[in-house]
Amino acid sequence: MEKNKNVIPARFPSENKTAHLFEKLPFAESENEYQSLIKAILKEEPDNLQARLMALEENSPLFLKNLEKVLQDAEESLKKQGLMGKDSIGSYWLILETRPFILAKYELVHAYEERRMKRKAVEQLEEILYLNEMDNLGGRYDLMALYCELEEKEKALSLYNRYEESNALMLLPLIVLSIKLDDELSAKRYYKILQESNKNCRKVFGKKELDIQKWEETVDDEQYSPGSVEEIYMAIDKLEDDFLLLTAEDYYYNWLNQHLQKPKKTSKKK
Repeated sequence: MEKNKNVIPARFPSENKTAHLFEKLPFAESENEYQSLIKAILKEEPDNLQARLMALEENSPLFLKNLEKVLQDAEESLKKQGLMGKDSIGSYWLILETRPFILAKYELVHAYEERRMKRKAVEQLEEILYLNEMDNLGGRYDLMALYCELEEKEKALSLYNRYEESNALMLLPLIVLSIKLDDELSAKRYYKILQESNKNCRKVFGKKELDIQKWEETVDDEQYSPGSVEEIYMAIDKLEDDFLLLTAEDYYYNWLNQHLQKPKKTSKKK
């Protein structure tokens, strides 16, 4: 039996007799020991969300259905605890009891994306932003990329206006979406904003072709700072189908290359 390595880790163990069991999980020396600890936790707390997720078998054909069932049960539990009311909704990441639920919903998003169930992933991400308006985990960037792939113009614009961010993760999907919808005027406008907010666009799009090695290094590192080259590559990664799987002569990359702003000439000192 193979444990599900993608589910959320035991970041918020309960402050009771199962806490010491969660602390032992990272040090389990075998799969049997790992599963025994999970079973011990569930024996004490049958509704423990983290333990239920960690007990799932990722390679099982029933994994997705079981994951959906765990989330449904968790939502019912939150309702019974009074954590689905107006005092909680919108601030789920700030509430200790609801934070694991947000993390678990991201696992469901990833499961849908891995199965190319993009509209189901969109539904989950939209609900995540409803439950946690501040979006501390950056789900809006995944959602924007999905809106681009599904050509959901109105929803993409609404999301952009909601968070008012001029970074590559928000703007690059809007540029590509505008090109897809034959709205070059909007594409140029968003590209102008992007180039003004991120001065490294030429380093990425000024080459003859996309630097696959640099993209891979950035994704593996998972680190980037605002306005950096890495931020642009992270945005490209979220649009993988359009930039890395497209066979039509690197269509979107070439458009970005051709519409780079010309470098401003610096006046010579007399």
